[in-house]
Amino acid sequence: MTSQKPILASQAPRKHGLFHEGIQDQRFRWLFQTWVPLSILFVPLVMIWGGLSPLNFALTILAGLFVWTFVEYILHRWVMHRSGWTQKIDKAVESFLPHRTHHKKPDDDEIAIIEKPLKPLFLAILAAIGLCPYMPWTYAFTFVFGAALGYVAYELVHFSTHKCRMDGPIGRRLLRQHMLHHFRDDTKNYGVTSPLWDIVFGTVYRPARKPVVESNQTG
Repeated sequence: MTSQKPILASQAPRKHGLFHEGIQDQRFRWLFQTWVPLSILFVPLVMIWGGLSPLNFALTILAGLFVWTFVEYILHRWVMHRSGWTQKIDKAVESFLPHRTHHKKPDDDEIAIIEKPLKPLFLAILAAIGLCPYMPWTYAFTFVFGAALGYVAYELVHFSTHKCRMDGPIGRRLLRQHMLHHFRDDTKNYGVTSPLWDIVFGTVYRPARKPVVESNQTG
């Protein structure tokens, strides 16, 4: 019988939380240097100049956050863990999203976990522009901004699961959920920020049940 690798083996040497570890990572700093100033500028832009009420702003942000959890699941399950694609397309996707490399060396410091910020920012702007013909620009950009906040949360949670000490019930749950994906079954637990869509699509990791051995003894 072969022993399984402990799913939290890489948690042992972690001593510090997100910001202590993150400040030492260049891409983590880029993430904040990009999205924090944009957030400070964006909120008054759509609420004052664009005339979006606080209630509509909050509801649209929540809608964007919710949709991001589904986008995250789709990307992770069917793009990052793709199969049956042509070799040319497969290589192109891997160069854009090197997820298989990440799975081979999940805790390698030489492999960047956080994406460079300009790529997702550019995609977010394109998505918002693409929605403008179907809704007012204030709602289009606010919706995508909410999804972008979900993306930032994804980056922070994913970084934490590999690099940081995660305390508290939510932190430990998110850590365990992602480590099971890496070290038990990479066809399960695709959600990083939320298990919602794993529950919906039946991809929550569940350990195999040991067969019940019936006894022939009576007495």
